[in-house]
Amino acid sequence: MPARPARPSRRRRALRRRLTRALALLTVTVLALFLTTEQAMAQGATLPPLSLAPLREFVAWAAGDAPSWGDVPKQSSGSAAGRGHVVPADRTRAGGGAGGKAGKGKGELAEAKPVVPAAKPGPSGGTKGFDATTSKRNAAKSNATTDYFDNADGSFSRKVSQGRTNFQDPAGAWQKIDTTVGKGGDGRWHESANNLTVDFAAQASDGALASFGSTLRTSSPTR
Repeated sequence: MPARPARPSRRRRALRRRLTRALALLTVTVLALFLTTEQAMAQGATLPPLSLAPLREFVAWAAGDAPSWGDVPKQSSGSAAGRGHVVPADRTRAGGGAGGKAGKGKGELAEAKPVVPAAKPGPSGGTKGFDATTSKRNAAKSNATTDYFDNADGSFSRKVSQGRTNFQDPAGAWQKIDTTVGKGGDGRWHESANNLTVDFAAQASDGALASFGSTLRTSSPTR
């Protein structure tokens, strides 16, 4: 059984792929330069001198060598002699470093902090509003469909109804209508509070079973 030919190493295969890519890119570059030169010559134009520095950098990259960075800023202190130009990512985490404490630059502003306005609580801070146990009904400020209340905290509230709930007394104040009935001194049953008087007979044999009038009645009969 014939022996199998030895397979090229991984490094050789990688180098072969790089050289193939470099050769393809070089071919495209030469064709582009040729076409550009032909067009320039036809138009009577001249091309700037061709620099081979980018091409050298590309060849160095394709061969796996360190590229030449050209004229770059020089390190003012320390030295990187004998060190490689490639640094693993895990070596860049200095954990705070060993340098000096950060100072303050000229014209540097202070660290921005959220502004908390200094405001004193006003009367509204403790406003509670209507309270059935402390709010007082104001008859002078009420009307036929609205009850006006003065609250203990200095505010006021209004209770508005769809229909008429108050009647106006001779002094002009608005009193609550009370439709409950109670037995009066005349033996008839009268509505408790309203500007329309309503009363009913105590017995069905009474000839005036019910009567209606406009005489103001605000006194509460005995129930």
